[in-house]
Amino acid sequence: MKFNFFIINRQQDFWLLEFFISIFIISLCSAIAITYYQSYLINAKVAEVIGLTTGVKVNITEFYSYYGYFPANSNQVDFKTSGEYTSNITINNGAITGQLKQEDLKGSSLTIRPILSNSNLPKVMQWTCGYAQPPTNFTAQGENKTDISPKYLPSVCR
Repeated sequence: MKFNFFIINRQQDFWLLEFFISIFIISLCSAIAITYYQSYLINAKVAEVIGLTTGVKVNITEFYSYYGYFPANSNQVDFKTSGEYTSNITINNGAITGQLKQEDLKGSSLTIRPILSNSNLPKVMQWTCGYAQPPTNFTAQGENKTDISPKYLPSVCR
């Protein structure tokens, strides 16, 4: 009988060791997941700026095609100026700057600028955001005021 008693205790001790190893692995995975999730949340907040500027880009393109120059300020184009994470959107010579208001990115800005082809005809307009450089034979308009870390920007804005 004593022999069976010792075997049962060893099995219970081994189970306890397995339990602690499992807890360690789960906590390690959780620590890694929380870090990536926080980064994901910041990326989502920055993406809101890009989403809010979609309609503004259409309005600026129409303004440019009608008048032949970019709007100097926000008063010349009608658009929504804020969102849940975005405190303000402004226009300066065609460049759209969205400012974030959340605590982790408070006061940071993302600029989306129009870029025009260097050829005279046809005049092609595209858009670039953040730190992205315009393609060859294109010139960016307006000032880039982006000050968000590149790791939080979408890949097209880096």
